[in-house]
Amino acid sequence: MRRDMDYIRYLLIDLSKGKYNQEIPDNHQLFTKEVMEKASEYYYHLTLLGNEGLITMKTSKTKPFILLNECPKLTWAGNDFLDAIENDNIWNKTKEVVKQKGLEVGQLSFEVIKTFATTQIKNLLGIDPS
Repeated sequence: MRRDMDYIRYLLIDLSKGKYNQEIPDNHQLFTKEVMEKASEYYYHLTLLGNEGLITMKTSKTKPFILLNECPKLTWAGNDFLDAIENDNIWNKTKEVVKQKGLEVGQLSFEVIKTFATTQIKNLLGIDPS
């Protein structure tokens, strides 16, 4: 599985509003393939966000689920990253420019995406980005 930056953005926006799935299915015998694929994608991306230091989360295992003990919280870095990419116009422009360069946003690091989006915000506000 590869990271999906649109999904990462979606998750960060939801988490910032306190929206999350408390129970994540974790048993291939009890749940359909579709449910398990969605659960795996959700947990994978939450784990990426945690590993990158953008969120904190506490989990426990209770068959047949992985339980999120509370809503994952955005860290300072997570808030900064979301601030840079939350605006639809900035996000779409970021994806558009990256695509023009022959890349996809998923191929770029969080830091590169954040830097590019922040530069766009500075340009929009008339701040010299240098």
